[in-house]
Amino acid sequence: MTRLRRNTPLLVGCAGVAAAIAYSLIHGQAAPATAAALVVTGMVVVAWGNSTRTEGGTRRKFRAVAPRPDFHRFLVRRLGSPRKPVRLLANAFVRPLLAPSFGAFWREWNPPLGYVLLFWVYRPLRRYLPRQLSQYVVFLVSGVLHDAVANGGAPPRSEPSS
Repeated sequence: MTRLRRNTPLLVGCAGVAAAIAYSLIHGQAAPATAAALVVTGMVVVAWGNSTRTEGGTRRKFRAVAPRPDFHRFLVRRLGSPRKPVRLLANAFVRPLLAPSFGAFWREWNPPLGYVLLFWVYRPLRRYLPRQLSQYVVFLVSGVLHDAVANGGAPPRSEPSS
């Protein structure tokens, strides 16, 4: 029960995003509806996350954060030495697919993007925002980065009407 209460803001955020996407698909007004729903959902997640307390009635203390490793050391630690290319490729592609859970899959998948999101987006946001809102913003940034790669940096083209 405690785990459900702790994860409720994140579940509400995911439900809000799903509702925004469904509304935009049904009504064909993607930009205003999705933007409004994302803003409202973010506000709900922040308000809900700020109102939660631990069992003792006090806020949790922040832990000290380890220093950021350089990019090469991070990749060598996650994937293995580049001197063993077969093992490196297996760690990059096979190990995530054999992960025991969906969460483990996403922790293993795409280490370069994981490095950027963890050390350049999540940790700086975490200094100033609650954990749920930081995760939500990282989710949005990840979506924007994936969309930019999929579209080649150009906005999506609309089909000409006949």
